[in-house]
Formats: sequence, C-alpha cells, structure tokens
Amino acid sequence: MTPSSINYGWTILFSVLTIVSCGQTTTNNQTDTTKVTMTPVQPVDTSLIAIIPFDKSRDWLFDKTYSPSTLTKSDIEKIERLMTDCIDKYNNKLSSDNKQYFSIDLTKEKYKRQYVAVINKNGDKEVWINCLCQTHGNDWKTSIIMVDDGGNCYFNLKINLTKDKCYDLGVNGHA
Repeated sequence: MTPSSINYGWTILFSVLTIVSCGQTTTNNQTDTTKVTMTPVQPVDTSLIAIIPFDKSRDWLFDKTYSPSTLTKSDIEKIERLMTDCIDKYNNKLSSDNKQYFSIDLTKEKYKRQYVAVINKNGDKEVWINCLCQTHGNDWKTSIIMVDDGGNCYFNLKINLTKDKCYDLGVNGHA
C-alpha cells in the first residue's frame, strides 16, 4: 500500500463518519420544558348513565320549543368535564355550615345519571342531568326519577354543550 492510498482510505472513512454523525441526536438529562402534556380524559363509566328521550309533555324540564336530540361519546365526555367543573365551583361557594348536607362529592358517591338531550330554538345542544346516589331497581334507566329531600344524594343541573355552560344546578333539600 502506498501512502497516497492510505490517505485516500482515511479520507473516505472520515467522510463517511462525518455524514453518519450528522444524523445523530444527543441525549440530554435535562427536562425539555417545551413539551405539552395533555391531561388524559378519565374514562366515563357508562353503566351509570341512562339517556332518556325528551318528551314535550315534560314542559317543566324544557319548554315545548325544544326538540329531542342524541348524544355522542364525545358529548358524554364533555358533559362529565363540564359537570365536574360546575360542581367544583358550586362546592367552593358553599358556606361551611352547608357543606355537610349540600356539598357534592363525585368521587365518594357513584351517582347514577339520567341525561335528557335537546336542541333549543337557537340550535344549541343542551342536556338535563339528574343525579341519584341511591336507586331501587332499574327504573332509573328508563324513567325520570324525582325524589323529595335527600340532600346531596340527589341533584340536577343543565348544561349547554354548544356554549360550554352549566346552569340551574339544584341540590335536594335535607329533611
């Protein structure tokens, strides 16, 4: 081997190593603060949810200008998020005297939920949610259950899914 062929070999080797090393990335033990982490959506226990069709004869629920609607899986997930936010705001406004009977704890109780979905005259999708911590039998899956008293075991509210708003949250009285 001549000295020029050895130099030629080294030149090719260094060229190849340079090209290959350009595609490598270095690892850094520091945390990358530019990454965005999305909070995962908690799975919704649909065994606790009954979707009951809107009946215009129940004008105490929504007036006759409303029409029945359906709910998608993403609607139900959104309802759960909005309802949780609404309940948190409600609980934070309660006086310490009222917390025992009227504070709502969605993690402590496995509330069964009755959803009635509608479209209002403006085209907004709304839902009435009736929450019950105690039921007898499976009637709650097909018929709206109304309970007198019972405190924070029973409450209901309305959510406008189009506008992401919660309203008319009411907790039953405590006898």
